[in-house]
Amino acid sequence: MAHSGFPHKLEPKEKKPFSFKKLLSKLAGKLGFRVFFISLIFLVVPLILFGWMSYLEDYYFRKKVLFLGLSSIGSGKTRFAEEMIQDKLNMAELLTSAIGTQGALGGVDLSKDVLNQMLKEIALQKNTDSAFFQERARSGEFICTLSAEPALIGRKDIFRKEQLEALQLGQSVFLGADPVEELKEIFITKAVYSAHNPSGLGTLTIGLDAKAWLNWIALVTTAPIHFQLSLQKADGSVFINQEDRFDAHNAWLFTIDPTYDSETLYNQVLATSEGQAYMSFLGGHKRWLGIRMQVPGTSFYLLIHAPSDSVSVIPSSALVTRLFNAGLIFLVIGGGLSLLLTIRISRPLNALFHVMGQVEKGNLLARYHQDRMGFEINTLGHTFNRMLDAVIHHIEEARTERVAREILSKELKIGHDIQRSILPRQKPDFAGVSIATGFQGAQEVAGDFYDMFITEKNDLVCSIADAAGKGISACLYSFLVRSMLRSFASVSDQLTSIVEQTNTLFCKDTADSGNFVTAWVGLVSAETKRLHYVSCGHLPALLKRANGTIEELTTPGMALGVIPNMEVNAASVQLLPGDMLILYTDGITDAQNSYFELFGKERFLEVVKADKHRNAEQLVDAILERVDSFSQGLPPFDDRTLLVLQMIEVGLS
Repeated sequence: MAHSGFPHKLEPKEKKPFSFKKLLSKLAGKLGFRVFFISLIFLVVPLILFGWMSYLEDYYFRKKVLFLGLSSIGSGKTRFAEEMIQDKLNMAELLTSAIGTQGALGGVDLSKDVLNQMLKEIALQKNTDSAFFQERARSGEFICTLSAEPALIGRKDIFRKEQLEALQLGQSVFLGADPVEELKEIFITKAVYSAHNPSGLGTLTIGLDAKAWLNWIALVTTAPIHFQLSLQKADGSVFINQEDRFDAHNAWLFTIDPTYDSETLYNQVLATSEGQAYMSFLGGHKRWLGIRMQVPGTSFYLLIHAPSDSVSVIPSSALVTRLFNAGLIFLVIGGGLSLLLTIRISRPLNALFHVMGQVEKGNLLARYHQDRMGFEINTLGHTFNRMLDAVIHHIEEARTERVAREILSKELKIGHDIQRSILPRQKPDFAGVSIATGFQGAQEVAGDFYDMFITEKNDLVCSIADAAGKGISACLYSFLVRSMLRSFASVSDQLTSIVEQTNTLFCKDTADSGNFVTAWVGLVSAETKRLHYVSCGHLPALLKRANGTIEELTTPGMALGVIPNMEVNAASVQLLPGDMLILYTDGITDAQNSYFELFGKERFLEVVKADKHRNAEQLVDAILERVDSFSQGLPPFDDRTLLVLQMIEVGLS
């Protein structure tokens, strides 16, 4: 066997690949690394916050400078525009005097050719594009008789609306298109008067090239902001721009009064939602900022606009101040907290041990308070606190729930007992009347009741009522009203007197509590079977005649317990054999199904009209059965109460 001539060598050990993640996990478990990392955070975070605050401060400063700059420039340009228009008005004033002296073109002072030549010279001036005179004919038309443009001679009613305005006010300044070349112009119209025609001989109009006029206004400026001008109509539409790239829909637009100083205007705009959105860092960004001011004596606006990024340079002094503040934050916050960090690093764990000792002794109110240097100890302490809070919460919740159940059970039992005691246990025997009742109590105790009894004069008193609210209080108020009605009916046979005395006495009990009871009370005469009734804010009763027609019985009036000494209005109707009087509460019509739909009055009337041959008991059963079917088995939210009186022939059942 052949042997190698090289000496035997050991195989090199396999090197494990370097893992930064493993190294970081090892360092994170060391206290020294945590101290260093947290110290670094305390140094870097304040600097980041300071830089962000400085950036926001610079942002708001630039926004304000741009607004104040445009406002100041715009105020000056508006005054300059006003002066230029006034200069043209003065020139027009001289021409109108000349034309007025010349008269209706038949005088001897100035010839028609001379006046035309004067208009041509005006049209040749800087920024001026046209000049013409329109004479007002007897027919009311405006006819161009003098013009720098021969093509306009003979034209009628050029800018008729504005000419009429000039005759009425003396002058008019407006925006429009040149009647010959269709150029956009600013027209200055002056009324012409004469001794022969004091109501107005006609109008003189001078047209200025709108774009050239804007360029002339913007020509002289020392402002550090690059801006452009536009003319805007009163309706907000842009008439003409210096540059076509301006987009009014992508601009912050603010209308200001040029007579105010810029700082006042800034405060006024900042108080608006649009101004706050403009200044807000998160309020959205638009390409332009525009300030518009109405040119005095005109109906249009001068709009000065500039790109939103047109800003001023930050003062160097402010930058030095911020750098000084940054150094101070580093020294005080960063250095100071780094020094205190090593001293306080052991406090959280000791605090948690102390809290555990207190709990062990029975003090369940002891809590661990978060420490800025606690890190994982804070998490453990919060978990311990939540465990204690959960134990205490479950104890208190069980105790509170048990007490609440006992109180609610007692209250519901008392309420149901009171409510049941209010309802009559037997129906009175009243000749010629068959009585049927229906009652379905709600889950919660409410305040519905019905009542019927015979007076000493053998008249039948029937009533139905609904107390506001729910619970025992509603039951007690219903009980009071029922008792009062019975008491006063025993000493008086006048229905209005019974109800008025009941209300007066009931108001003393309700006082300022805000409780009230709606009620419908009727009295049926034993001899005539005539029904006298009063409605105190309750739903109208239904009177179903023997022929199937239905009448609503109600009177104007407020609920019982609202105001004392209330005047009660009563009405009456004759009851005939076969008629049915139906009294009900809103628990019937307000019943809901699973889709939150109301049973409603229409469905209620459908059941009432359905069968002419039903007796009182059958009608009550049909109504309650229909409401139950509509509610789809849902328990009633409010009491469903019915009282039906059917007139029958004496001797028939």
